[in-house]
Amino acid sequence: MAEDLEIKFSHDGGSSACMGAGWSPPEGIGAWMTGAQSTLVLARPEQPGDYLLTLELQSLLAPGRHDFQRLSVRVNGAVVCNQVLHGDAVVQCWVPWPVLGGPAQSTVVLAHPDGWAPAELSGGEGDQRVMSFHALALRLSLLTERASQADPAEREAAGHEETWREEAGRAAVVAPPRDGDGLAMHRLVLDFESLGPGCALGLVQRHYGAEPLGLFRFAATPTGGLLAALEGDFHAASLDGRAALALDAQTREYALVDRVHGFAWHTGRHDGQVEAGALERQELARLPYLVRRFYETLAGGRKILVLCDEDEPADPALVERLLAALRRHGDATLLWVGAAADGRAAGEVEWLGDGLMRGWVDRLATGREAVASMAAWGAVCREAHRMWQAA
Repeated sequence: MAEDLEIKFSHDGGSSACMGAGWSPPEGIGAWMTGAQSTLVLARPEQPGDYLLTLELQSLLAPGRHDFQRLSVRVNGAVVCNQVLHGDAVVQCWVPWPVLGGPAQSTVVLAHPDGWAPAELSGGEGDQRVMSFHALALRLSLLTERASQADPAEREAAGHEETWREEAGRAAVVAPPRDGDGLAMHRLVLDFESLGPGCALGLVQRHYGAEPLGLFRFAATPTGGLLAALEGDFHAASLDGRAALALDAQTREYALVDRVHGFAWHTGRHDGQVEAGALERQELARLPYLVRRFYETLAGGRKILVLCDEDEPADPALVERLLAALRRHGDATLLWVGAAADGRAAGEVEWLGDGLMRGWVDRLATGREAVASMAAWGAVCREAHRMWQAA
């Protein structure tokens, strides 16, 4: 199989060859998933690496009676996605090579327990099939290559389904395409990657229906620690023995903490929800891929890197040093975002010099308060993206 696989579920897309139980024959632009689960059989990719599984789905909803549909995706027994959908969606799941690279053929099980028969709405007349999602397309895309098979420790972790089960909470659900600005913004914000120090950009991307993977997307990332890491050639192996799971005494959320640089990666898992040792192994297994992807992004100059001010504006000299450290690895562009002040308007962006932009939003807020800043963030992203493409 090629590194990238695409299956169209239309009547002429050839998808029947990989369909198992739980499908109606393809018709029109797609095929209906029937019953409680549907199965696909895919050939193992020839190129070792981590892959992104993307599903384009239309939901079968009836307001007031069937308002949502649950979806769980298992690949060779490992849960890679677990979501509740309230409409049409593009669902993306990270599939690690230890999960995908074992058998010659991979079994993908799509569990959808909320199917129903359209005949329910017409007094028992009409289509009697119990249907859930209308599948349009599936794509399996290589994210990052591996020179060799997974190391024994990683494969051991993958051998326990619970190690990967919590990854379901990280599966991306991308909002369906919308007319006008919605579609543009969904695509546009994927060209930005957070450098911290908080989660503001990650919340902006989520607001616009994008859930990209990113090393620092949902992490506390002190700028001084980030600079020290980049100047010191930070890499995943350097975390051995110094990154460990910690429990926040107030929120009771677990975070993976790098004790040297002060990074704290949110896990979204709380005390009592998961066994701490399994969660720590999972988080440590994720890091090599995320670090590798971060440096690939720097080398390719493919994204705008975003640094936010905290309570006070960052020291310009520190920002210049950070840009220089980033540019050791590629043609990086840095967008430095702060709260509007001194005559600067929210949504304004200025090109300060080679590879450096300065943007302003109404306020640097997180959590519920962040919603009030989305219009300004959207304006900053649009203008920064325009200037980046024109440079």
